[in-house]
Amino acid sequence: LEEKTWMFQNKYPIAYEVASHASDIIIDAANNDDDVEVVPILLLNGFGVGSFHQHSLMRQILLQNDNDDEKDEKKQKQQYVIYGIDYLGQGKSWPESCNDGNSNDELNLGYSADMWLDQLKGF
Repeated sequence: LEEKTWMFQNKYPIAYEVASHASDIIIDAANNDDDVEVVPILLLNGFGVGSFHQHSLMRQILLQNDNDDEKDEKKQKQQYVIYGIDYLGQGKSWPESCNDGNSNDELNLGYSADMWLDQLKGF
């Protein structure tokens, strides 16, 4: 599990996490292995939670993927890359100088489903 930060609108730091068998993906990409399909999965949180609430689910998805690959050796091997992202104003993703709506970073910032949708599209 790797913690990262992405800038939304070049202003707001957004925390996200990536879970994968990274070494396998790097090795397969370097070998140009056409038998491996990298599958990105984006987990979306409910309101008021952060990506850190998804750690158990991320592990379960990776384990299930490993088990599926072992059962069916004839199908194309898939390697999952799982992303968990915090919505702005939730989890670890807050304006840098957050002051209960009174800082310059929060000026004209309205948390809404439309803003979070724009955030996800940009990600």
